[in-house]
Amino acid sequence: MESWPRKGLWIICLGLFVLLLSVISWRVAQGRWWPKIRWFPIGQIEITSEWPLSVSEARSWLNPLEGRNLLFLSSEELVQQLIAKPWVDKATIRKEFPNRLVVGLQTKKAVAILLIQQEPYFLSAGGEVIEKANSFTFRALDLPIVTWSKVSQRLFWDLSEVVNLLQTLRTELGARFSISELVLEAYPYFKVFLHSPKAAAVFSFENFRSQIPYLRTLLQNPPLQIEKPKIINMVFPKKAIVSLSSALTGKK
Repeated sequence: MESWPRKGLWIICLGLFVLLLSVISWRVAQGRWWPKIRWFPIGQIEITSEWPLSVSEARSWLNPLEGRNLLFLSSEELVQQLIAKPWVDKATIRKEFPNRLVVGLQTKKAVAILLIQQEPYFLSAGGEVIEKANSFTFRALDLPIVTWSKVSQRLFWDLSEVVNLLQTLRTELGARFSISELVLEAYPYFKVFLHSPKAAAVFSFENFRSQIPYLRTLLQNPPLQIEKPKIINMVFPKKAIVSLSSALTGKK
């Protein structure tokens, strides 16, 4: 059997080794030693992305990583940095030793154009404001517009609920009756403008789902005056009240 002094010496040595290892790990985590470590420098960054986020734009974010140590690069931190970018929804990181970093990016899906103080912004399927719309992407996506009749109404409408509302209307009405604009009025009322026929329907958020079939039936089997511009009141349960109008606008 080993004597107690000899066991104590082993314990002290083991403790010192663990302490040294902890210090090294901490300094590496703090990024203080990685520039001095020349193993596994990142030499290739392979990127896949989805429209409208270009690979060249994503590469501009990642180029500063070239030359950094692949082993000590934090995948979790890099993912968090990437998903903080406007269009990035999900990011995956894969390390291929000795020197390749593979990055996959999935983009958010824009479902509408949100007008904020008359400036267009892309609105995601999750109800997030993505970024200000540029003219090229604005035309390419051809999305319905969402706006408020009054700025004060912004406080009463949740954008995620608005997106679900819009998606429900588009699904239930179908491509034949496409939506051009959604105007949020005093809660719970909103107005839907259609491309064809040129009509506007007023709904209440509280019962709009049950009212959609009545609007669809009216549009599919219109009375004679359906050819004229009109406003269709869908607020009252199981009813559709048609009002003739000389013009339709997105404002009251």
